[in-house]
Amino acid sequence: MPNSIFVLGFAGEVHAPIPLDWLDAFAQGVTIVAKQEYFDALKLPSDVPLLGVLNYDAGFSNTIASLVEVPGAVLILASGDPGFFGPVRHLREVFGGTPIHVAPATPAIANAFARLGLNWDDAVVISALGSRANAAKAAISGHLRAGCAKLAIMCSPELGVAQIMKLLADRGLDDYRVDVFSRLGFATQRWVTIPAGSAIGPEFDLVDNFAVMVVWKESATSGGPTLQAGQSPSIETSAIGAAQAPRYLARGQMITKPEVRAVVIAKLEPWSLPFGATIWDVGAGSGSVGLDVLRIRPDLDLVAIELGQLECDLIEKNAASTGVKPTVVHADICDVANTLRRPSAVFLGGGGLRALEAVVAALDERVRIVASAATLESALAQRKHLADQVMVQIHRSVPLGPNGSRLEPYNPVFISSRKAIAGE
Repeated sequence: MPNSIFVLGFAGEVHAPIPLDWLDAFAQGVTIVAKQEYFDALKLPSDVPLLGVLNYDAGFSNTIASLVEVPGAVLILASGDPGFFGPVRHLREVFGGTPIHVAPATPAIANAFARLGLNWDDAVVISALGSRANAAKAAISGHLRAGCAKLAIMCSPELGVAQIMKLLADRGLDDYRVDVFSRLGFATQRWVTIPAGSAIGPEFDLVDNFAVMVVWKESATSGGPTLQAGQSPSIETSAIGAAQAPRYLARGQMITKPEVRAVVIAKLEPWSLPFGATIWDVGAGSGSVGLDVLRIRPDLDLVAIELGQLECDLIEKNAASTGVKPTVVHADICDVANTLRRPSAVFLGGGGLRALEAVVAALDERVRIVASAATLESALAQRKHLADQVMVQIHRSVPLGPNGSRLEPYNPVFISSRKAIAGE
């Protein structure tokens, strides 16, 4: 087991100055852990005994695990600031109380923003390295849907430049500029600038798997709730206010009443969903429920599934007037339930029992499901799958002459739901 671990940051081919007290600690020798390119660039004094070199080109985690057999001082060479999405966290987890000393270099992300002449204290930083790739993909979409004006992405073999560019194009985020920085600080460094909606061209052939991407709006400010890195918009900062409630277009009276929407949203609990999570609005009609959810959580990925073309057009118009961006799917849910992005929550406003059964068959019990029904028979049929049921009865005040008013009843609506079972 090492008695001390030292982590030295590299900015390209130039490493941070080695503190003099480190050299004193290396007097009895040091084992170096490094990628080959960092080891080749290291300026280690000739009087420091080199006890061994462990190369982690093939992966860092396995190499770190082997360090438990290495005695004495260990020097790890890492990129940029090793405490910023670097190895320091993992070293702390593996080696516990072993002293860890860090000499950072300039992080690649700081270097990228400096070249752009931009501050990055208000930027959201996302790492796609290793096991973070799936969460990173959702976070990228979520932050951009929420109107984030500056986003920095640390790419990886699991989520590279081409995949992220396709994600931007699929989301219609063509009002952003993208700058891709590859191998900053090395002789082979590259900097490519393109509009977010552009196709990937041959200029990306030389971009490596660990490039840094800066996705940003050159002039626009954030259109969504203010975000701090790693945090979701909260219901306190972006809740639906009565004064801002939109007037949705609908076919006749075929729209979920605002009071019913409030109960449905309470059952969906969008504020508890993971950042960037997907939610389905099945038989979306005018889209009022899903669009209200997006107004609470603009980072969510709303997929509105609707069989009627007229309704799909209405959803698009209502979304445009509300300032949110759902994905509208013109299809029967029974045909597409197994092909869409897996949701964390589902609302079924239309489609009947057949749609509910298709959703239940396609999704496991980790997904929260809420459905509405206008008739007692439909509610009883839903009960087989969604045991939690309430009836919402609305009475609206109507003037009755100059001296009073009466309550005008609306048809009751049954809301059925099931809680999600926790799991990965």
